[in-house]
Parts: sequence; C-alpha cells; structure tokens
Amino acid sequence: MGLLTTTSGCKVGWNYWSTREEAEADSVKQRQEGYRKADLGYDFGYQSPGQLDVVVLKEDLHQYGRLHKQRDEEEYPVVAKAGETVYVVTTP
Repeated sequence: MGLLTTTSGCKVGWNYWSTREEAEADSVKQRQEGYRKADLGYDFGYQSPGQLDVVVLKEDLHQYGRLHKQRDEEEYPVVAKAGETVYVVTTP
C-alpha cells in the first residue's frame, strides 16, 4: 500500500508507511538528507531524521496525520485502522 500519509511539525516531519521495507528505504534517504541539512546548520532539536518507529495505532489514522475523529470522513479519509501497525520515519 505504500506511503499512508505525512505530517509536519516545527523542526521535522513524519512519513507513515504500511510496510517495513518501504519505511527502511525511506529511513536511509531521510537520514542522508538530515546529514546534508545539518551540515548547512539546520537544527532538528532533539529529533533525529531517519529514525524509524514501529507504532500500533490506538486510534484510526486519517489522511494528513489526523489521529482524532474528523467531522468529514470524505475530507480526511481513514488510511489505517486502530490496532494496525504502521512504520513512522522522521523526516528533516
């Protein structure tokens, strides 16, 4: 199924993957990009680009990273159900 959704924060973002293999490949890519940006002086705070986390969802994951229940399911469709495992890669 591939990339489920992405979210972004102040210093980093996150890619949510349905398979470990795709997440591991993305992790390598994001780590390299993180090194490149760090060499340019970018500060990621306490985050580590390329970090791969395995997460069992407690709630449905909606497109664009919406974890809470949405009023409009058509605007923010569910991409993974509670109880499913997703692979989350930190992006620079």
